Amino acid sequence: MIEFAIYNATRVGQGTTVFCGYCGPTAIRVGEIFTTFCWKQIERDDGTGELVTLDAGTSGPVALRVEEIGYYGSTTEFLPPGHSAALRLLGTGLEFLQQIDFEAERNTGRWWSLRGGSDTESGTRTPANSADLRQPVS
Repeated sequence: MIEFAIYNATRVGQGTTVFCGYCGPTAIRVGEIFTTFCWKQIERDDGTGELVTLDAGTSGPVALRVEEIGYYGSTTEFLPPGHSAALRLLGTGLEFLQQIDFEAERNTGRWWSLRGGSDTESGTRTPANSADLRQPVS
């Protein structure tokens, strides 16, 4: 499963948004699809100083194809685990995501991420091949 934690988002054109953040434990490739938009509420434990997840959930399905990965001043086809990048995404679900102030959400302890890219039961990666995801969303 791929995961991308979101720091912020910028709309760059009709139906296209660039998300800045970092890659989870599995590399992300151009063409893969995020299928779920998730959040978790965290806070620092006063006793241990460690971050603790208080609550987590999903905000619904999305179908967002990775069109481009901006990585250290250039573009690449592959984002290694743990690295920061800007992903240009295209597909359905952008309307909801564009309304979120990710910085303000983080300040309240709520972190957002996109997940997808594999069949979670088999672990098989499922690259994008659906023509409808390549068309701009109006």
